[in-house]
Amino acid sequence: MFKPIIYLIAICLVLSPITIVLILQTFNFYRKSNILSSLSLEDQEHITSQALEYQIANIYIDKKLWDKAIITLEGAVKSNKYLDDDWSARYYNAIGFALEKTQCYQLAKAYYYCSCRIYPEYTSAIDNLSNINRLYN
Repeated sequence: MFKPIIYLIAICLVLSPITIVLILQTFNFYRKSNILSSLSLEDQEHITSQALEYQIANIYIDKKLWDKAIITLEGAVKSNKYLDDDWSARYYNAIGFALEKTQCYQLAKAYYYCSCRIYPEYTSAIDNLSNINRLYN
């Protein structure tokens, strides 16, 4: 009589965490897909918002699509001549991060340095530059 109850309790204990993880991943997926669908690329020939381009690149980074993230960020930096220093530093830091993940350490170091040079108060770039200098020199 107790064996079926123990069996059901064991199944519930195993399946509950899996269900929670799947639900969290589903919410994360829908949040990211809503960001992309809100762009309505048919109405715009170019994405002009700095934050949207950066967010798209971060989605690529989250999915470990380093090459797409680098292409998106580089294109944004080259096409948008009116980037302020804060956004330029963020873009260069993100490019450096993606390059570091692809094991292009010297290029990553150059982008981190460029980010620090453009906006010296940007702590993420400073930390990334010091980490890459410490680990790969």
